[in-house]
Amino acid sequence: MPGMVVAVSLSRVFAAVRLTQSFIGLVAAHTLMGLPYMIRVLSTSFQTIPQDIIDAAENLGATTFVKIKDIFLPMVLPGLLAGMIFAFTTSIEEFNLTFVIGTPTFETIPTILYSFMGYNFIRTNASVVALIMMTPNIVMLFLVERFLKADYLSASLGKM
Repeated sequence: MPGMVVAVSLSRVFAAVRLTQSFIGLVAAHTLMGLPYMIRVLSTSFQTIPQDIIDAAENLGATTFVKIKDIFLPMVLPGLLAGMIFAFTTSIEEFNLTFVIGTPTFETIPTILYSFMGYNFIRTNASVVALIMMTPNIVMLFLVERFLKADYLSASLGKM
């Protein structure tokens, strides 16, 4: 669905519960926009966990906490990081929800960028804001690349 349609519909719901023009409402809206990406990536990650490993851990007497800590978390970590990247990227670049639900109380980088693209278009200011908007995504990709190794899956399978 187009972002503006979602934003206008969500603003009606948020107005009914008095969440417009509030920080909690803005966080909830951005969370709702990133949630489908996170759910899709994590559901795929959980489906790739072999049932044999879970059965072996249960047969050896592993508690639920031990299974989560030693089996699920190491195997789902790549998917969790990928979902976090998708959710962060969609949130940091979301204009429609912030414009409809948060402005003029809250301004994010996309709303500032779009204000530079208005009647008095200032190319230099728009370029600087666009560069600022790209920087967190690039930094996050480098951090994930540094910490996300193929060793996580092999470590969870006991092959290290």
